[in-house]
Amino acid sequence: MALPGIGEPRRALIVYAVAILSFLGGVRWGVALGYENQQQAGRDYALAVIPALVGWAAALMSAPADLWTLAVAFLLVGLLDYGMSCRTVAPEWYGNLRLALSAAVTLALAAAALA
Repeated sequence: MALPGIGEPRRALIVYAVAILSFLGGVRWGVALGYENQQQAGRDYALAVIPALVGWAAALMSAPADLWTLAVAFLLVGLLDYGMSCRTVAPEWYGNLRLALSAAVTLALAAAALA
């Protein structure tokens, strides 16, 4: 099933980005499972669902808003994931990795949006 008005490479990029955003939400959910503080866990469970919803909404948008929305989503999720390492609920290496990967993905999506 093709998304209206976009070519195959662009569609593949969008679908892959949505899948990865969903995966990143799942990582946050998994980290929250280990919390003893249920209020903190509840907040992170709610935050875990947002990346998938934003990705789904972006997939329904027209160009170039779709890729710009995904770029901003990856940037924000990367910063939030870095925050988990700052709060020591995730390892420091994970926060550093997420910052680096989020920067690369954000730049790639922005480049695709400008192309």
